[in-house]
Amino acid sequence: MNAMQSYKVIVRESASADLDSIAMYIANIYRPESGHKFVNKVLGQLASLSFTAGIYNIATMPRQKALTPMRRHYL
Repeated sequence: MNAMQSYKVIVRESASADLDSIAMYIANIYRPESGHKFVNKVLGQLASLSFTAGIYNIATMPRQKALTPMRRHYL
């Protein structure tokens, strides 16, 4: 049986701050719970990358390589 490989997902501090801003914006328009739910969904998707990152192809085009060096995904 093959062991599942996991990857380290690195999120920039600025992305985290952006999520906070988005949550506050949504909370001001709708309800505070809506902003938190949205952020939790995004964080859940990011967490799933630690297991699903291996299914994505390695970048082959020069522009893609510049954006995703060494298979690390910075958000």
